[in-house]
Amino acid sequence: KKLEVGENSFLRTTSRKLETSTTRVSIFQKLTESLVASLLGLLLIIVAPCLIWYNEEQHVKELARIRFCKNKAIVIDCDSPTADTEGC
Repeated sequence: KKLEVGENSFLRTTSRKLETSTTRVSIFQKLTESLVASLLGLLLIIVAPCLIWYNEEQHVKELARIRFCKNKAIVIDCDSPTADTEGC
């Protein structure tokens, strides 16, 4: 029910009709839906750790690249250029 404020009354209640429909489903259709949902869930349980493993592997490789570049990088002072650093 919905309450409305009107000019003549303090509170007036109104209701709306709800339409419902039902469909019949056999036990085999229910079992099929349940089996499909269960197989999909099992597939996700198997695939999700593999995807997480792959993502973590890529992250570790990227960290190794960053560490390598950080150790091999040479800092160049731009305020006092030399012949070696000209054009950088």
